[in-house]
Amino acid sequence: MKKDFRYIFLLLLSAAALAVCGCSHNKEIQHEVESSYTGNDYAAVYDIPKWVDEFIFDSDISISDNLLDDLTKNDSGSKTHINYVVRVPDRGCFALCFSYEEKNDVYFIASYNEGTSSIEKKITNLPTGILGMGKVLDEPDRFFVYDQDRLYIYDITKDKYESVLEWDDFSISGNAVAAVYGTDGYVAATLARIEGNEIVLFEPMNPIAGKNNYKDNKLTIAAVIVPEHLRKAVNEYNRNSDSGYTVEIINYNKNAMDYSDAKNKLLISVVSNDPPDLINLSGLEANFSDMAEKKYITDISDFVNSSIEIDLSNYFDKALEFYKYDGVLYAIPYSYLIDTFEVNSEDIQNAGWTMHDMVEYYDKYPNASLMYHNSKRAVFTSCFYGYISYFIGENSGKSHFDCDEFRNLLEFTNRFPDESDYHPPSGSTYLENLSEHRVLLLNVPIESIEMIPWIYYEFGGKVNYIGYPTLDGKPLAYIEPSANNASLSICATSDKKAAAWDFMEYYLGTIPYRYNEYDTIWGIPTDERKLQGIIDEYSDENSVYANVTVNGMKRHALTDEELETFYRLRDSATCFPYDKQAIFNIVWEETGAYFAGQKSEDEIIDIIQSRVQLYLDEAQ
Repeated sequence: MKKDFRYIFLLLLSAAALAVCGCSHNKEIQHEVESSYTGNDYAAVYDIPKWVDEFIFDSDISISDNLLDDLTKNDSGSKTHINYVVRVPDRGCFALCFSYEEKNDVYFIASYNEGTSSIEKKITNLPTGILGMGKVLDEPDRFFVYDQDRLYIYDITKDKYESVLEWDDFSISGNAVAAVYGTDGYVAATLARIEGNEIVLFEPMNPIAGKNNYKDNKLTIAAVIVPEHLRKAVNEYNRNSDSGYTVEIINYNKNAMDYSDAKNKLLISVVSNDPPDLINLSGLEANFSDMAEKKYITDISDFVNSSIEIDLSNYFDKALEFYKYDGVLYAIPYSYLIDTFEVNSEDIQNAGWTMHDMVEYYDKYPNASLMYHNSKRAVFTSCFYGYISYFIGENSGKSHFDCDEFRNLLEFTNRFPDESDYHPPSGSTYLENLSEHRVLLLNVPIESIEMIPWIYYEFGGKVNYIGYPTLDGKPLAYIEPSANNASLSICATSDKKAAAWDFMEYYLGTIPYRYNEYDTIWGIPTDERKLQGIIDEYSDENSVYANVTVNGMKRHALTDEELETFYRLRDSATCFPYDKQAIFNIVWEETGAYFAGQKSEDEIIDIIQSRVQLYLDEAQ
């Protein structure tokens, strides 16, 4: 289930990382970088030169409010955002700005110098999904721009760009790059790490030069979500494997704006004359059943049964169930998450509740937000899936929307604002909002063991994992594959299935959950052995994980009580019913006329009843 606040914890950690590093630069940082990269064939590291000393720490400078005020509206009237700022000697500051026009990013370069701001150039030719910009020193009209895959040089006078390097060639994720500068054939990048920023100086070079990159010896992975963990695995495999193959990721969603278009392009590629060899099913959960039924993906049972590395008895069974269709296994997710609701335990002690209980609790605090994302769709979704088996008559095959429960759901949902009208609650911390009942429910899924003590802190130690509302009031939490790691399947039309399995086996068996003690990879490992290793780390009072301060709060080691809570949640959870998403889409589409006051409750229920029943009949 998609939630806007799934990644709030990641954002807090990113902010903490930047706060830790500050803007100091000294021999210790230099030595750390040199010791980390000495001997690496893929990056040339030198003493940090003067131009890095002057510029790399100056990239995150404060910009006068005048610049933001002057650029609040661009010529199309859309709100403008400053993406990144660099300082150029004697020319002031240059900002890469963008606005949204019809779901597309429109970029332009703006300048600010001695109190005067102006738009230098509207950019019509730029890679999609740009994350930031940097300066090519001594070249006033050439800037670095970068996305999660590549670094480019953009010439603002010619409105053209050229690719300089691929981050994967240097074991770098573009998502971790905080700043870029370059001169004299070298590039300096600041990488945001949880333990502080790291400076890397390197020459653009091709690290896999000499490897046979002909098409017959290349494996391709099609994806609409490309997690950093998978990127690292591909890089490691290409450097270390003796299979004779190199792996390449084809990202169909680089701009991260329109998943539906990206999904369609990926699915078309599967049945094309040039299909991928592997598919990352992250982001395609709702398509999985259809892909399996149409034989787009391969039954991996024979590969698993003959594997020395992969023993399914070591994997969490409910996570494996997610990618089974008619009892056949098509993928093994590297990791999963537990999606649930948290509430203040002083207000509600029992685990589990009904929609009536939720409404009653909300009515006690009329000025509160039910949850952080307090829109109609969020509220409706949170209640609908816990009742969906009842609504569609799962045992009888007859839909049942003309009932008090569905009417109550419509009326409760109608009390909340539309998606475009809701405003997040005020308050500087979760703890303030929750303890003062400005927000009643927290919906932050458990994506890591360390989420348990974090949520404990946010509730001031008073947390109850109450779950989603259900018809019988029993606790309901969902197991979902984590998009922060890959769920790989083999394309049925690939002619390199054995090689594709070799990479799957490598990814699942060889690639660690984290590469070093500071590497934060979200998702609970499906491999129970990896999970136990993480539990041992977080239970150690002397470990780095028990002594990290985030958002002003020091973490404690995982307690026996918290670990028991984790296992109770996990063992009682069920796989999220993505196979019912088509039914949800029908229902939600029709409710719009009711919420807009265009049709009555009875009219809407009749239409929904008819459409869902037709869908169920055709699906049999």
